[in-house]
Amino acid sequence: MIMGRSVALVAAALAAAGAFAIDSRQCAAQSNNVAAAARAYSLGQQAELAGDFRAASEHYELADRMVPSPEALRSAVRMRLKAGDEAIAATRAEVLAHRYRDDRSQELAAEILKRLRAKLARVSLTCTAPCAALVDGGALGVEEAREHVFYLEPGQHRVAADFGAAGSQEQAVAAEAGVPITVALAAPDRPAGLALERRGDVHEAARPHGLRLGWFVASGALTVAMAGVTVWSGLDVLKHNDAYERNPTREKLEDGQSRERRTDILLGVSLAAAVTTGIIALNTRWSPAEAEGPAESAEPAASLGVAPVAGGAVVVLEGITW
Repeated sequence: MIMGRSVALVAAALAAAGAFAIDSRQCAAQSNNVAAAARAYSLGQQAELAGDFRAASEHYELADRMVPSPEALRSAVRMRLKAGDEAIAATRAEVLAHRYRDDRSQELAAEILKRLRAKLARVSLTCTAPCAALVDGGALGVEEAREHVFYLEPGQHRVAADFGAAGSQEQAVAAEAGVPITVALAAPDRPAGLALERRGDVHEAARPHGLRLGWFVASGALTVAMAGVTVWSGLDVLKHNDAYERNPTREKLEDGQSRERRTDILLGVSLAAAVTTGIIALNTRWSPAEAEGPAESAEPAASLGVAPVAGGAVVVLEGITW
């Protein structure tokens, strides 16, 4: 259980470290998602220990939506089953089986589906364009795709595909235990007024002034370094996870949470570094065309590398002009 939160922290720290090289503004957004996912996972743990399995499943699902991880999704599947939400448990197990190939995820998904498939109707929904799936007016998730697989309790249901601004399509189905259902829905024709294309903001006006590239690379290096420390702290928490998952106790939860608080502090510092990098990125000259005048020559290429070493990592910067 503790592992799920830590995996979310570790995965997001790694993602943030790589994302800033593409667009540093994505680092700040990712870090925000990590902090929220960590809180959601912790609330799920507390609800599970209190015996409120439905609330626990909802918190685990929220954590998985923010920062996908096999631990969060496995926990959500188990809690849905304990709460008696069999159709949702089977649906989440189907996602688990296709998203993660590790042994624990595959074994849990196979066990749940073997137990529930004969009691439910498996629905395959296909859309002509990416859509969100809805059942009886409620959304199954926020993901948009051309294909969705989910399960229904026996009885009459309304299956719909939401195509966003284009509208939605719906079909009534009669679900029978153990009988698969195939639904195909086409996107409505878009009104002419929705076909207009925005063109005014395709290109930004060239900025005659700005910071040299070296400032961005240096700030990015600090972001990577802090992300590396956060990763180390998260990995330290992971070492204590297996025992908790085998035998959840209050003592083990509190021990894991104390280690996670340390990781939260490091994550906050990483977030501040990522935000600073984002601000610098917005004011950086990215090409010679953005130089202040014809007399200023193009800056040499700069590169950033990170190499693991015993007890940490080494950040290497090359070709920086200050």
